[in-house]
Amino acid sequence: MANKYADGGPLKTFGWQLAKAFCAALVVVIYSRGMGAFGRGNLSVMLLYLQLTLMVSELIAGGALANLFAKFSVRRIAPSAHVFLFAVLLLGYVVGWFLWVVPNQGVLPLNLDHPKVIALNLLFMQGFFLGGLGIQYNYLQAKGLVHQRNQLQLLIEILKLLGLALCFEAMYGFIFPRHFASELVGTGDVIPDGQTFNYVHGFNELAILWVLVYASGIAWVYSMWKIWRRVGRLNWRPLWNPPREMFESGVLSQVGHILLFLLYRLPLWWVAAEYGGAEAGVLANALLMADTIWIFGNSFGTILHARVITGVLDDLKVGRMLSRYIWLSGMGTLVAIVAALCVPVDCYVWVFGDTFSGLKASFICISPAVFFLALSAPIGHYLHAQNRFVSLIVSYSSAVLVLALIWFCVDSLMGKLMGLNLAFLVLFLLNYLQVRHIVKTRGISFIVWRFARIRFAKK
Repeated sequence: MANKYADGGPLKTFGWQLAKAFCAALVVVIYSRGMGAFGRGNLSVMLLYLQLTLMVSELIAGGALANLFAKFSVRRIAPSAHVFLFAVLLLGYVVGWFLWVVPNQGVLPLNLDHPKVIALNLLFMQGFFLGGLGIQYNYLQAKGLVHQRNQLQLLIEILKLLGLALCFEAMYGFIFPRHFASELVGTGDVIPDGQTFNYVHGFNELAILWVLVYASGIAWVYSMWKIWRRVGRLNWRPLWNPPREMFESGVLSQVGHILLFLLYRLPLWWVAAEYGGAEAGVLANALLMADTIWIFGNSFGTILHARVITGVLDDLKVGRMLSRYIWLSGMGTLVAIVAALCVPVDCYVWVFGDTFSGLKASFICISPAVFFLALSAPIGHYLHAQNRFVSLIVSYSSAVLVLALIWFCVDSLMGKLMGLNLAFLVLFLLNYLQVRHIVKTRGISFIVWRFARIRFAKK
């Protein structure tokens, strides 16, 4: 039956997401081994500020764009979304200039060659490309073209790998030998704690930002060309006459997305501020492992969302599909978590480098949170497709409040990370209570019980 849907079905979506996750994992392994925990942590914090800025830009329509594209013409939605994106990025640029560039000017003059100015310019360009891709992803989601969106996401990761290969070629001259590369090989500098030889000699945050801009820029141009061919030339006349829903449902939807983003990214900011860039880098990779495992919930949730907003399922079938997807997401996530916990610490060190010796311990602490979000993800996608944004805001804000209370009441880092588990449990329970009348609980109760047994057995 899956082949009658334009989205390609959950199995194909999962396959694309798995391929993307594999390439993304390779990218992060290269980041980690190249920069060390210190550089990885600094880069993660910079990109978090960019992500938060993009989320603010999506307050107009934003997460509700897919729903709006399904209801209105693209000619009425896309122009306003792009203008607001550019306006918020411009405001973020000004804020970054006065709160980040100027205070960290140092002895160098503030010109286009200043490292902070280069970084801010790259973040602005990356924000525009990623924001534009986000608008395009929502259009593809609304039209049921999930497979095309998945292909674009995989393309970006492949382009990142090519860009990283070019970085190392420029530094070391593997194919085309360079005099500069031979000089690097012969240096004997003392490497600071948490950093690496490559980081000290140029494979740093700026190099990665260049790679990200190149990858997302090419994907943005390619995606625009594909959509342009599909819908024709955009009519910019209705730019200042968008539908009211862009300002109503868009704000509520995006507030929920921002709260969810803060729920599993606030700990990274707090760790960077309290414990430094190296600890933040270790936690960033632990959260990346969580993101990779969440492909189960995100894949099934994406398909469910697309089929609900396109109206191809009746209420009975939606309930059955939601129950089945929660069960599949939970089981797949449980298997992935167990596999990750069985990997020895030395293996993580071998993959990510010596500066990530605490990675497995951090992941063990947050593994229950990974499981609870996997159960909650399909429910969240269903509620979003139903435009029940207020319900999602209540769930997300309650979980963020629980996280903040525990974080600032516990002294040890591991104890603080354990508080993340309770926050995601609260999120799952509050979301589940809203759909319990259409969800069969027998299978879900079984996987929750199995996960609890595994956790206590590990202890």
